[in-house]
Amino acid sequence: MLHVSYILFTGVAGAVDEKLNIGDIVIGEKCFQHDLDPSPLFPKHTIPLTDKKFISCDAHWIDAAQTVAQHFVRNLDQAIDPTTLLPFGITAPQVHVGIIASGDQFIGDADQTQTIAQETPGTLAVEMEGAAVAQVCSEHQVPFLVLRVISDKANHEAHINFMAFIQAVAAQYSLHLVSAILREMRGL
Repeated sequence: MLHVSYILFTGVAGAVDEKLNIGDIVIGEKCFQHDLDPSPLFPKHTIPLTDKKFISCDAHWIDAAQTVAQHFVRNLDQAIDPTTLLPFGITAPQVHVGIIASGDQFIGDADQTQTIAQETPGTLAVEMEGAAVAQVCSEHQVPFLVLRVISDKANHEAHINFMAFIQAVAAQYSLHLVSAILREMRGL
């Protein structure tokens, strides 16, 4: 049987919080499933039989990722040519730590985004897999971290070529961040 020491899960997400911009990094402090509704047996967003809405990411991973991500955005021009970033409007990306929402559908409507924000204040970003990975890791007591790059505003105002963003920006973010986080964690 294979033993998993930790899981570092990366990808893209849509911004729920208006202060986030394309190219910002969101480090998951905790994750939840915004479309989970086992009512009336259990409260909305609560994982049945666990009494949990949120699953928290590993604190050591959060600290390491925050250190690495801050360094990365300060030196972004060394990792990615600034002319590659300009078509996406990325000039001064920021690092945020907070709540990431997951669901089984792409959120691209302002009303859906607003509902998520209202139902769970403090939600920064929305994506499709992180909370499921978090739940499995939690059940198997595997430390994990969900790390996302903001690709759009989750409101149909994104006018970028998504696949070009994935290839030119998100893949480079992930490559550099994962490598640096692993080096940082091995040093702890």
